[in-house]
Amino acid sequence: MSTASQSLTLIRELGGDIYAPLITCTMGDLFQRYDADGVYPDWEADPTKCPVLTYHLASSLMPNGGETVPDNILLYYDGVLVPFNAGQTLNAATGNIPAGMFRISGGGTTPYQVKILKNFCSKGTAAQAGHNIKMYGIVGLNRYPANIPVDIQPRTESGEEVHIIGEGNNPFVVDQNKGTSTTLIAQVYSGAVPLSAPGNRTFKWEKLTATGWVVVSAAAVNNTRLVVKASDVEAYAVYRVTVVHGSDTYMDTQSVMDSGDPFYVGISVTDGTATAEPTFPVSAPASAKRVFTASLLARRSGATIPAYTTTWQLQRTDGTILNNSALPAYGIIGKSDKSNSISVPLKFMDDNGVKSLQVTAFVEFTL
Repeated sequence: MSTASQSLTLIRELGGDIYAPLITCTMGDLFQRYDADGVYPDWEADPTKCPVLTYHLASSLMPNGGETVPDNILLYYDGVLVPFNAGQTLNAATGNIPAGMFRISGGGTTPYQVKILKNFCSKGTAAQAGHNIKMYGIVGLNRYPANIPVDIQPRTESGEEVHIIGEGNNPFVVDQNKGTSTTLIAQVYSGAVPLSAPGNRTFKWEKLTATGWVVVSAAAVNNTRLVVKASDVEAYAVYRVTVVHGSDTYMDTQSVMDSGDPFYVGISVTDGTATAEPTFPVSAPASAKRVFTASLLARRSGATIPAYTTTWQLQRTDGTILNNSALPAYGIIGKSDKSNSISVPLKFMDDNGVKSLQVTAFVEFTL
C-alpha cells in the first residue's frame, strides 16, 4: 500500500493536463511587522534580506515526471496584474504598485523567480492590511495558478514567533529522481527581529499524515534544523515545528514538494455545479459550498490511477486539525471520510470563525 497527499492551499488541478504548481519563498512565510519606528524585516534598508519567490511546475510531460518551466508567468498583487514591459526585469508602476517593487528572472530552462525589493508596509501606528501574491504559469493556452499570502501585523516588543525558512534560493523542493534533499530551519523572531541563537527554547518537528501529526524529531534545545530527504516525501508533505519557551508555545507549518515523484494528487474544486475558485467571496449566499474532488495521476503518462481511497483532513493554517465531532452537523465527515470528494459549506466556516481552511487529501493506492 502506498500513500500520496495533497493540500488545496498549495495546488489544484486545472484543464486537462497534469501540472502541479507551487510557490516557494526563501523566508518560508512571507511576512512583515511594523510599528511607529520602522518595518521589520526592512529589506529596503538591507537588500540582503529581500525575499525571493520561485514558481515551480511539476509536469507529466517531462520524461521522468519532473519539473518543467512554463512558457511565461503572470504576476498579480492583490488581484492587480503587475506590468513588466518587454525585455525589462523591473515592473512598471500601476495603481498602488510602485515601479521597481518586483524583479523577475528566469525562463527557458531556468525556473521563474521574483525578488521583492520594496516593503509591503510602512512604519506607523495605523492598522495595515495583509496582501496576496498570485503567479500564473502559462503553458500554451492554459494558466496554472499558485498563490502566497503576505502576513502584515503590528510589531509587539515581547511577542515571539517562529517561521520555517530554507537554504538557498530554491528551498522546500526535493527530487527523488536525483536523490536531492532540503533543510528546514526554524527561525525564531522576537519583536519581529530574528534571534541569532535559540537560547533555552525547545524545538519539536512533526510530519502530517492521514492519522494526524507524527513526531519525526523529538523536542530538544538547539533542534532548529530538519533535513527532509526525497524518500520522506510522497508528492507533497507538510511539516510543523513547535517551539516551547517557558510558558509560551508557538508553531509554524511548511510544505515540501517532490518534483520527481511519479504520482500526483490533483484536487479539483466546484460550487456543486460548475468549476469554482477555492474561496468564498463576501457576496456569497449563506447556502454556498465548495466541493473538493481528489484524483490520482501518473506524471509520466498522465494516466489516472483508478483504484484508490481518499482520507480528508480539515485544519486551520496553524496546523490544528479541526474537531471531527463538529463536522457531521454540517454534512462533513472530514477526517474519517474515505470518499474521493468532500463538500465544505460556507456556514461551517462562518459558524466556527474559520477565515482560512486547509483541505488536505491523503490518497492510498496499491500498484
